[in-house]
Amino acid sequence: MKANIKYFGMIAEKLNRESEILEIVPGMNLKAFIENKYPELKEMKFKIAINQELREEIKSGEEDLEIAVLPPFAGG
Repeated sequence: MKANIKYFGMIAEKLNRESEILEIVPGMNLKAFIENKYPELKEMKFKIAINQELREEIKSGEEDLEIAVLPPFAGG
């Protein structure tokens, strides 16, 4: 299935893009997939949110995915 992946903050700056459409499959580990596609991200810490839930794997049967690649952020 195709999914729109959005990149934020320093991740978007490093990749020089804010989003792209990628082919993904259930069970895929998105963090590993993105690090393989963009080796420059292996040196950066980042989180992945799928449908507003911090996780890295696509669950079987999920559709209409909202995927965000998020840089480190500080909390208070």
